Amino acid sequence: MSQGKVVCITSGDSDGIGLEVSTKALFKIGPKKNIRFVLFYSARKICRTDALLIKKLEIKFICKTFSSLDEALADKSISTQLLLVCCKSAPAYWVEESAYACLVGKVAVLCTGPLSKPGIKQSGLQDLGHTEILKRICGVKNANMCFIGNSFNVVLASGHQALSKVPSLLNENNLRFAIKNADFMRSYLAPALREKPLGILSLNPHAGDNGLIGDFEKNLLSPLLISLSKEGIKTSAPLVPDVAFHPSNWKRFSFYLALYHDQGLIPFKLIHGFNSGVHLTLGLPICRTSVDHGTAKDLYGKNQADPGSMNDALLWAIKLARAGGWKGNTHV
Repeated sequence: MSQGKVVCITSGDSDGIGLEVSTKALFKIGPKKNIRFVLFYSARKICRTDALLIKKLEIKFICKTFSSLDEALADKSISTQLLLVCCKSAPAYWVEESAYACLVGKVAVLCTGPLSKPGIKQSGLQDLGHTEILKRICGVKNANMCFIGNSFNVVLASGHQALSKVPSLLNENNLRFAIKNADFMRSYLAPALREKPLGILSLNPHAGDNGLIGDFEKNLLSPLLISLSKEGIKTSAPLVPDVAFHPSNWKRFSFYLALYHDQGLIPFKLIHGFNSGVHLTLGLPICRTSVDHGTAKDLYGKNQADPGSMNDALLWAIKLARAGGWKGNTHV
C-alpha cells in the first residue's frame, strides 16, 4: 500500500504567524486520503499558543515527531498522516531542504509560510526571498509569481526588483516566458475561467496613447501579443492599468499579467485581504504554493491570525500533489 504523496509545509519565521496559520489550516482541512503532511517548526522558539495548536493537531492526526526532514521521510509507517519536524536550523534552510526533496521526488509539493527577507539574510543565505532560493536550487534563471484569488488572478512579469529596473527586465524573452507561464496555469482553473483570455496590463498610463506617453506598448508589447496569438495564446490588447481591475473586468480574464510587483499586488491584496488567496511559483520544475501575506510579527502568540490564505495554499498543494505536479509545461 502506498504511503501517499508528501506535502511539505515550512512554517516560516519562528516569531511570526506562520506556525499558527499552518496548524489552524491543517486542523480545518484534516487528514486527506493518500496525502502525508510534513510540518516544519522551530525547536529554538515556540510560544504557548503555537504549542497548544500543535497539541490539537496531535489529537486530529496520527503524528510522529522528528528532528530532521530526512528522518521524517524515512518513516515507513503507512498510517502516519502528519510528520512533525522540530528543527534547530534557521527557517530559510527548511525551504532549501524541502526544495531539494521535491527535485528528487521525495516530496510532491512545497507549501511555504511567511519568511522575512531579514530572516533569510540572518540565516547566512544571500537570497532575497523564497522565489530566489527556489530559482537557485532548481537552477533556473526566470520564475514568475502567481496569485489566485476568489475574485481574480494575477501573474507578475517581474518580481522583487526596484521600480527603476523594471523597464530593462521587460524584454521580449522575459515577457514571452511570463505570458506562457500564465497561459499554462489556465489549465488548472475552473472550466469556465480557463477559456478566458489573459489580460495583459500596459506599463505606461493610457497604454502609451499610441506612443505619446511612451513607446513600450507600441514597439514591443503589442507586436509580441500579435505573435503569441498566432501560437494560439489568447490575450487582450494592452490594458489601461488604472481601469483594468474594475470589478466589471474581473471575470473577463483567466489571469491578469501585471508587469511589476505593485501593479498586480496592490489590487490583489486590496480585494482579497489576508484571509484568502494563494501564491504559486511558475517556471520551476517543482510545485510550490504559499500564503500571500507576510509574517505579521505583531500578532505572534496572540492566537488572532486568520489562516484563510494558508488554507487556500494547502488545498492547492493537495490538488497539485494528486495531479502529479506540473503537467505539460514544456517551455520551462
